[in-house]
Amino acid sequence: MGGGLNDCISKVKCSNPSAQGMVFIEKRFGKKLFEAGVPPLEVQILHQIQDHDHITKMVDHFLDESIPAGAVYMEYCDVGSLADVVEGVAQSFYVNEHKIWNWFHQVATALAYCHRGPKPDMSDDEIFQSGWSRIYHRDIKPGNILLTIMNGHVVAKLADFGYAVTEDILALERSREHAIIQPGGTPGFDAPEMPFFSGASDIWQLGLSILCVCTGIKTPWSKSMPKGQTWDEGRPAGPRYSFELSEVLKKCLEKSFARRVEANSLLVLVVTNYQAIKAKVPTDKSPTMVFDSITNDGKEKSPPRHRRPIRHFTRYEGPLGPRNAGNHRRLQPGIPVDMIPFYGAGYHGDEYGEESR
Repeated sequence: MGGGLNDCISKVKCSNPSAQGMVFIEKRFGKKLFEAGVPPLEVQILHQIQDHDHITKMVDHFLDESIPAGAVYMEYCDVGSLADVVEGVAQSFYVNEHKIWNWFHQVATALAYCHRGPKPDMSDDEIFQSGWSRIYHRDIKPGNILLTIMNGHVVAKLADFGYAVTEDILALERSREHAIIQPGGTPGFDAPEMPFFSGASDIWQLGLSILCVCTGIKTPWSKSMPKGQTWDEGRPAGPRYSFELSEVLKKCLEKSFARRVEANSLLVLVVTNYQAIKAKVPTDKSPTMVFDSITNDGKEKSPPRHRRPIRHFTRYEGPLGPRNAGNHRRLQPGIPVDMIPFYGAGYHGDEYGEESR
């Protein structure tokens, strides 16, 4: 399967016996991405944000610019993504509002971490003095917010930093005037200020992603997607969800980026508005399931089952030694990438088989 800027994204099983068949996501980089300078930057960013619970973790990587070829290996989130949720909502499935608030908060904490570091309430001067390089994701959308089970609940994680940039890169590698108008992201999820971008653009994309989960809008309207679907600007969460949720979304979807809420303030808004409405929201009786059994029309309907892989193939056996961890063995010139037994490589066959029950 393809994935944004990546040449190939696959589910792979680690060939190291000590990993006990653990499954990861492999993202491969090809020549064009190396020419654009994407792989080293993405690895640098993934190292910087490694410690956040709601950002997908890089477990290994290799880069060889002499070929050029490389890959990163990420944790596998087995419940799918918010894009799957949007698809279900478009088919009249219903997501409990507690889940939506929690996913909103979880991704907002991840975004605040990217924008402001481990302590999002620091002042701008304190962030600068701390040495934190702000990270702008630039491609937040339902498909880049993954879901997995943690502590008996479905939780959300921000993923795919292939379009991301840091303030250090903006300042050191190119003129800021050129950098801030560099295009990126997904049509439909571009903010009104496109082609300019900033942290405010990430906030717009997050708010729009949550709006899509609430309404089932799969392709929202934007300047780059004029045939996309519009939404109720007065009640962006739709009639099934609380006024408080819509009010927070309206702050994210402020058309003026100068007036749009910032990441640290968004965290406060999400927490305070959720606490105000929490006791009134129907209890989430299925915390490990994405959908409730009640649909938007009030009728009982069995929720769709999570898609899970039934087969994984590891083409090459023989675990790599500990010296190869972190940045894998240097590839030999002239040897095809497919012939290198790097960590976890070799998934083939259908991506999904039958749905698990």
